[in-house]
Amino acid sequence: MQPATKKLARAIASQLRDIDKQSPVKQMAIYFATGRKLQEMLGDEGTYGATAIKDTVECVPQLRDENRAYEIMSLSGQGITFKKFVLEQTAIPMSNGQHLTLGHWIWLVWHHPTEDPREQKKWLHGELAWLRRESPSASVIEHIEGVLKQDSLRERELAEKRVQEAIRLLETL
Repeated sequence: MQPATKKLARAIASQLRDIDKQSPVKQMAIYFATGRKLQEMLGDEGTYGATAIKDTVECVPQLRDENRAYEIMSLSGQGITFKKFVLEQTAIPMSNGQHLTLGHWIWLVWHHPTEDPREQKKWLHGELAWLRRESPSASVIEHIEGVLKQDSLRERELAEKRVQEAIRLLETL
């Protein structure tokens, strides 16, 4: 591990230490700050090395895995308007009294169905209403996400198989 990576990984570990003892809004702000540090690593391979994110994840258990680190970076890379929205919405409790968490926001950001900003906004408000009403835990959301990813993978594999079959058919004609 590069010395610069080690130093920044320690700073990230310090930020995330006892994060569960912070308010939900402060937790999200900490994740945004963590994402900026991870983006710094990713953007300067010469200083931090090609495996900086992987190395940091190994030193900082709160990041869980590389995928989660990239999800945190992506959330952190959103504009200030989005970040303010996230913090405001995180402050409002769901029907069970709990607040939205990093897992909920990752779900919302990665599963918007359209690129049209008006449709995204409409969808987002509908999903927020559902989350507040149903109050699923972040682990339930992550489970749903895993199932959807598996379904998506199966669909892609099936599509690839059909393409290969069509290519073979074309080759015989």
